[in-house]
Amino acid sequence: MEVGCGWGLLSIYCAKNFQAQLTGVDADKNVFPFLKLHAKANGVKIKRIIHVLKTLNVTPLLTRI
Repeated sequence: MEVGCGWGLLSIYCAKNFQAQLTGVDADKNVFPFLKLHAKANGVKIKRIIHVLKTLNVTPLLTRI
């Protein structure tokens, strides 16, 4: 999972080079057209897009590490 994926460059790289299946999540819906453009240019298929409306609270997760 790439949280704050933006244009999805890290996810696209991993999908293309390591055949990884990733989930990209971003709070800014305006980045997704660019993600789609980069995925298409790199031959990577997007199955779904997730737009998170609220900020994720990851503090409880970080305190367990």
